[in-house]
Amino acid sequence: MKKKLIVVLVVLALIFVAACGKTESGNGGGESGSAGGTEAESGSENSGSTENSGVEDFYTPESGMRIPGSKTYAENEDKVLLYYGGGEAEEGLMYMEFYLYPASADELDSMSDADFEVADANSVNVLNFFRALDSKWTKDDLEKWLKWMIGVEPGSLQEYGRETGREEGDYTIYYTFTKEYPDTVPEDKKPIYDGIIADLETAMHSLELSDPITLDDYISGMTIEFDSTDLEGNAVNSKDVFGKNKYTMVNIWASWCGPCIQELPELEEINKEFEAKGCGIIGLLTDGTDPLGLADAKEIIADAGVTYLNVIDSTGIANMLQVTGVPTTVFVDENGKIVGRTIVGANPEAYKKVMEELLGE
Repeated sequence: MKKKLIVVLVVLALIFVAACGKTESGNGGGESGSAGGTEAESGSENSGSTENSGVEDFYTPESGMRIPGSKTYAENEDKVLLYYGGGEAEEGLMYMEFYLYPASADELDSMSDADFEVADANSVNVLNFFRALDSKWTKDDLEKWLKWMIGVEPGSLQEYGRETGREEGDYTIYYTFTKEYPDTVPEDKKPIYDGIIADLETAMHSLELSDPITLDDYISGMTIEFDSTDLEGNAVNSKDVFGKNKYTMVNIWASWCGPCIQELPELEEINKEFEAKGCGIIGLLTDGTDPLGLADAKEIIADAGVTYLNVIDSTGIANMLQVTGVPTTVFVDENGKIVGRTIVGANPEAYKKVMEELLGE
């Protein structure tokens, strides 16, 4: 299970949309706002590193949030992991998160399950930012939501500043921050933890905002093509699969993803409903090249009563599409060209709505 680092690292990526995954970092940014309730303006893109630190900024395009990088982390990446990610958690709510682990990414990936559990127990969620649309999110709403999702106690959430002048309305920026970490963190890692946390405490006062980049911005107009196999090893070609439907819903999932598994029976019903209209569903299994993942997926499919085609993503379609959380669902036409809206998270009603929109119903 330690290979499924994505699940452990991204608690916040599970929020409300019920997606599991990790968001990649990138470059971009805007004008900064400071702590203490001042205005935070949206701005234009800038370079990927700050003059002060000389290290790469922390930036998540999907959230449009950036802070300066950590020199301490840059000097200790072989000893610890500072995971950060972000994106849209729910309509009108974007986030950026920072988790600190007492081992490097390579070390975590090669650990036994037992050692990984120990490392996870010594991790800490140092910093979170939330960019909340005022017309949809009050502070009370957000506190209740955080309590429900990740156990954040009311009172931990603080107001950072305001973002005004956006077409959809004004935003309030909130944050949570902690210096505390488990006493069981190895002694040789504690000075590194202290240094990184201090860097983040300084950097958080230089938050920059820019226009978020959605997954649709990345993949609009792309064509999905593959020569792979189904879960039983039978050859499958994308042209044959997509060519027989007006539209096909491609549900990208993994055997370790709880929300993915929970929605499978509903997907089976949706597939039956739209088969009569010349459409269909296929599943694209991201961990099917792993024998354990494949075995788990077969059992899951059988238990859920799924009859629609499931294909192993042996050609890296999920990576090509910049998928950073599962389930992610896209829609393609008979040529495999992506059409309609991308849905991140388990949302059967949204799938049906997109399919109906494509059919003009």
